[in-house]
Amino acid sequence: MSGLVRRAAGTMAVLAVLGAVPACGGNDEDRAICDSVKEELRSVTRNAADQVTDPPVEAETYRNGAARIRAFGKQATGDVADASFDIADAMKHLAGVIEVEGPPKNPVVPDMTALNKAGAKLQSACD
Repeated sequence: MSGLVRRAAGTMAVLAVLGAVPACGGNDEDRAICDSVKEELRSVTRNAADQVTDPPVEAETYRNGAARIRAFGKQATGDVADASFDIADAMKHLAGVIEVEGPPKNPVVPDMTALNKAGAKLQSACD
C-alpha cells in the first residue's frame, strides 16, 4: 500500500470514530454544538483525504477546521467544550505534522491517536 493511501486511510479512521457518535444529550445548545463539531470534523476529514498529495493545503484544512471547532467549543459547556478543545488541539498538531512530514518527504500515516481519543471523548460527551 502506498504511503499516500495509508495517509488517506488514517484520515478516514477519524470518520469511523465519528460514525459511532450519537446525537448529543444534554441541553439544546450543547446538543447543537456537538452536532456542529461532528459535522465540521466530517467535512475536514473528507477534504483532507482529497488533499493528501498537497501537504500545505491539507495542513491548512486541518488548521482552519481546528479554529472553527475551537469557536464551537467556546460556546459549549462542560464535557462538550472540553472535547471540542481537545479535538481542535489534536487537529492543529496534526496540521503541523503534515506540513513537516508530508510528501514528498515522508508520505506516511501521521499518528491519529490524539484525534481519535478526542473523538471518543466527544462521543462520551454526546451520550
